[in-house]
Amino acid sequence: MFLFNSCGLKNWIAKEFMQGAVADGVSRLSAQHMSMILSEVNKKFDTAEAKFEILRSQDAKEYGKGLAVWTLDNVEINYPKEESVYSDCNGDKWMWRGKVVVSAKKTIQGRITNNPKDPMLPDLGKVAIEVSGKAHDLAIHSAGSQEALDIKSGDFSFTAYPRLAQANAKGVPLKATSNNRFEGLRLKNMKGILKTNDVEMEVDIDNSDLVMQMGEGENGHENYLDGYITIFGNNHHVPSDGKGLDPNYESAKFMSTYDCQEHFKEGVSFEQVPLERLLAPPIGALSARTLGIIAGALEDNSECGFLGQDAAHNLVLEGNPGEKGSLSASLSKTCPLTFAAFTTKPNCFGYAYELNGEVTIESAKKKITGIVMKHLENLKEEIPFYEQLITENQPLQTLKNNFPQAVMPDSKNSAHIELKVNFNNLSIKEVCDKKYGSINHAHHCSKIIKGEDKKSKKDSTADGSKSKESDSKKAKEKNYEPIEFSIFSGIADAILEPMLAKDLREDAATKSMCAIPTSISKARVNLDKMTSSIKKGTNDMHFHVHGAYDLINGKIGDQENQQSGMLNVNDMEIPLKTSSQNFALVDENYVRSTFLDSIFSCDDSIALVENDKECALEDGMAENVARLLVMNAGALLKVATSSSIPGSLASFNAVRTRQLEDNEKRLIMKASHQSEINVGEKIEAYTDGLNVRYQIKGFVDKLEGTMTRIGVPLNERQGWLDRINPLNNRFVDALRAKMNKSQEIFVRPVSPRSTSIDVKAHLKNFTIESQRPNKNKAEYHLVIEDGFYYVSAQPIMGVDARTASEANISYSISTPVVEFKNIKIFDASARVEGHGMSIPLKINEAQLCAFNGRFSQEGNYVEGRIQFSVGSDTKEYSELKELEIKRVKLDPDFSQQQFDQSYAVTPHLYKLISAE
Repeated sequence: MFLFNSCGLKNWIAKEFMQGAVADGVSRLSAQHMSMILSEVNKKFDTAEAKFEILRSQDAKEYGKGLAVWTLDNVEINYPKEESVYSDCNGDKWMWRGKVVVSAKKTIQGRITNNPKDPMLPDLGKVAIEVSGKAHDLAIHSAGSQEALDIKSGDFSFTAYPRLAQANAKGVPLKATSNNRFEGLRLKNMKGILKTNDVEMEVDIDNSDLVMQMGEGENGHENYLDGYITIFGNNHHVPSDGKGLDPNYESAKFMSTYDCQEHFKEGVSFEQVPLERLLAPPIGALSARTLGIIAGALEDNSECGFLGQDAAHNLVLEGNPGEKGSLSASLSKTCPLTFAAFTTKPNCFGYAYELNGEVTIESAKKKITGIVMKHLENLKEEIPFYEQLITENQPLQTLKNNFPQAVMPDSKNSAHIELKVNFNNLSIKEVCDKKYGSINHAHHCSKIIKGEDKKSKKDSTADGSKSKESDSKKAKEKNYEPIEFSIFSGIADAILEPMLAKDLREDAATKSMCAIPTSISKARVNLDKMTSSIKKGTNDMHFHVHGAYDLINGKIGDQENQQSGMLNVNDMEIPLKTSSQNFALVDENYVRSTFLDSIFSCDDSIALVENDKECALEDGMAENVARLLVMNAGALLKVATSSSIPGSLASFNAVRTRQLEDNEKRLIMKASHQSEINVGEKIEAYTDGLNVRYQIKGFVDKLEGTMTRIGVPLNERQGWLDRINPLNNRFVDALRAKMNKSQEIFVRPVSPRSTSIDVKAHLKNFTIESQRPNKNKAEYHLVIEDGFYYVSAQPIMGVDARTASEANISYSISTPVVEFKNIKIFDASARVEGHGMSIPLKINEAQLCAFNGRFSQEGNYVEGRIQFSVGSDTKEYSELKELEIKRVKLDPDFSQQQFDQSYAVTPHLYKLISAE
């Protein structure tokens, strides 16, 4: 019994009769040694002991790729005392005592990241580690197991191929798992001690050639062991029992030994997703964004861009005034653009883009569709003046305001831009302006803290008080990790169609029109032989790309945040689509409300429109049409009160039919003339104190009017006219007033508001033109081609200097200060003219009140309602909406000083009307 149970007998039996089982055990236990040696060697690759180099591929199809090589020469790994060197996710530990001296080489083939810490993103199956070395009294075993193989001495070598798994849901970067495949595992001249629950015996390993797969490999092998091992001078094929590398192997349990690692926190997946496939959508999105920024820069460029003389001389106008048409500006010459720390305007989340480098615009065309405003010859007449502004180096906004225009956009997709761009080392980097925009918005760039999970942080202590640690964290400067996109060379053709927002700026020429480009856009892009890179954080990946695709940024119609087409990235054809959709996303984190907040949450000067009806030109023109209607109302007052007009309020017929009431303190005079009057022949042009020339033109008939004046009777009649006709002394008053150029008659007005006037008339081709000094064209004005006008007004009269010393001073001098109590026009055809522009209108009805100038702390306003259509193709009345005009400035550029100067030269005016 002693003999058969002794350890020596078991060893003898194992050596003589069970060498196959011993060979299996030695082979399996050697896997522990090689796995731990590999783990320790990988640590050494990250130290200064390793030599490192990158061999860049010279193949154009492999642009941005290469081979990374780490080398270790005779590096010692020694733990004199037993230590734990590795712990898996299940808490199992591996213990190491002893020494190895190794030489090793790790190669990774893949995409170069230019990141010193992680310089290469490996291609699938392209990581290999070659290890060779000598062992000295090496003991490695699992802390929870008694089975081990202690190596006194010997040589070993192997090549390991770690299986790669995706590190996150996107499939990149690929990270090595413990699913190592060992090939060419050779153990030579090795002496060791095999320890199991049954035996402890010396083992001589002469040689081996083994293949091991620790878990599930790429080639279908799992828990695999194959090859031969020579022990005790005999060759043995392993495993003799056919139970694989680990007889107790469980697939799920093995994966759980490493699935807790940081880079596998989203789960372990061996899905083969080429990096090129993952890069294609961001390449498309970033390229389109870059082209949009370049188009914006070209839009504001007066040297060779769309504000330059070349563009002005190549304008093409299609369509006639009042009709649907287009205006195109194109460049006939190349336009080089150089960007040096050029920064775009941030969006509402503080994100902006900084550009550096150069591009050459090979060709460009911009087209705006809408309602044509003028003829081509009128448009070209504006070019010399615009060229003068360029030579004078006028500010950008002045140039934009004065660039020859002939079309008003009438839809949100009126803009169309075509570009051909040649790139030369252009980089575009995302930057964060922490103080701009909606800084309290959760998505503002200042809220992003790199590397911190804000949801896991708590701002209070257990008792509810605020922690000092929380305060200090909030006070720390927030980090922002930008994306930098570079295009080193290549050509891009693009058609860009930015969606237009409604302009809500009170002082804008395009107020209430769809005229402001937004980042909601449609693009068609063709990339040719483009070499580029994407840099984020410490990773900078280069690639070669060409292809064509369509892109929708934001939501347009039933398409939203999508791009479709084909890109070739490093010679790999990649369709921009997914397994479930025929398109790829532009932004994987897109949320419509957040996207819109990034545009509109901090900018109340623009508004998104749902449909083209909201871009109707009537909305944009209503206020200006109302202003022009007031000007015409003032012209009609001047006609109705002119002594040159038959039947006017200043005619002898009005004197003859006058009425005096309230003890001759109230004067009522009537105007009436039914036949047509050519007012241009009756009223001469006149010039105000600012040398602005005014000319009333057109025809008036069916003129009817009433002037009411309240004051004191004029009783003094002592001249020779009184003696000739004393009984008809009221006519004498009229004659005296005319001879003395006095505006008082029958009663003396004794307050600024003593006079009120009501007048109505039928107008044909009626307008008032104003022309500023040194200008050869009239300002914008409204021609009433045919329509009925009604005006109720109260002119604010000035003091006649000839009565300033009298007891009752006379407020009888006309001034331009007028309160229009009511202005009505209906069933009128009209056109807006000026600066070569001619826009037909059909005014169904308008009712306004206004105040020209200022008096008693009010004035310079117009308000009311108007119903009209723009263009020669007028809408049915039932289709027209009534537009409310809330009180706005009658003269947007009103200056009290200039207004006063305009009438300060009025004869016999004692003093100016006080605005207060």
